[in-house]
Amino acid sequence: MANNYNYDVAKHDIVLTIGGVPYALKDYGADTKVTVAYEQEFRTEITGTDGDGTTSENHNRNAIVTVKILQTSPLNAILQTAAYSGEQFLLAHIDKNFNGDVGSVSSKAYFTKIPDLNIGTNAATRDYAIRAINLRPTFSLILGGI
Repeated sequence: MANNYNYDVAKHDIVLTIGGVPYALKDYGADTKVTVAYEQEFRTEITGTDGDGTTSENHNRNAIVTVKILQTSPLNAILQTAAYSGEQFLLAHIDKNFNGDVGSVSSKAYFTKIPDLNIGTNAATRDYAIRAINLRPTFSLILGGI
């Protein structure tokens, strides 16, 4: 029998805790709310001419988290102020689908770029790039930091 899994994008949230104040992001742009891209592969392998190989584990868990916010959102004022400040903050991806993706957290995150501002016939999105240092699955907090 085939499995059928439910996915609800509304059950994914990004929360930034800036200056001790949590901000649940909202007013996301069309199509994609968030993209999480790790900087490097977690493991690489080299295979010798005889077929034997060695796997090297990379402990870099840094990622770039890109969030797309509507250009007209009042949240832009908060995000831009935080980006200009250069301060680090906590980033949490909360997944309430409970279907295998457990969310992730970084206690040291910062904006890498002020988003472009496009003024044209139609409103657009402002794409914020956030570097999340040591972005780990949330269950690793429970297990004592995998």
